[in-house]
Amino acid sequence: MSTPSYDFAGMIELIARLQQPPPDGSTAPDGGAFTGTRQERLNDVLNAACRRGGFRTLALCDAAGLPLAMVDSPIDEAHLAGLTAVLGEALERVSRLWEGPQPETLSMDIDYSDKLVFRSFIVDRRGYSMMGVCPQDLDERGEIELAVSSVSGLIRRGITGGDL
Repeated sequence: MSTPSYDFAGMIELIARLQQPPPDGSTAPDGGAFTGTRQERLNDVLNAACRRGGFRTLALCDAAGLPLAMVDSPIDEAHLAGLTAVLGEALERVSRLWEGPQPETLSMDIDYSDKLVFRSFIVDRRGYSMMGVCPQDLDERGEIELAVSSVSGLIRRGITGGDL
């Protein structure tokens, strides 16, 4: 098994850009004005996804599994990073064995009422993942895709320094 290489300088640059204040006139997912940093905007997107989609918790992580934004996480950052790394590796292994379209999402029941959803995605050649817990009877796919789209735009703009 090969050891993954991480672009730590790129991640440090991304985090620095995420901490910059937003430009005037930006709008939040609820249609109101964004306030605070791009980091806070990521949290706003995750909070909106939880409210709309019924998620109990939602986390955005980088390729190494380190959390960039979290909403109501029941576990600490170190355990979240470990869990994200394990799920990312599992999805990567499935991708190598699967001959059809590349899978991007894992979903598994964690008890009789809840499931864990893990979605990987790439923005400007950097890997990210979103992980959440929601009721088993919830069809989370649309909300996850909306959150991934919103977060991808914020990350892309954070990397390039553009407006929201």
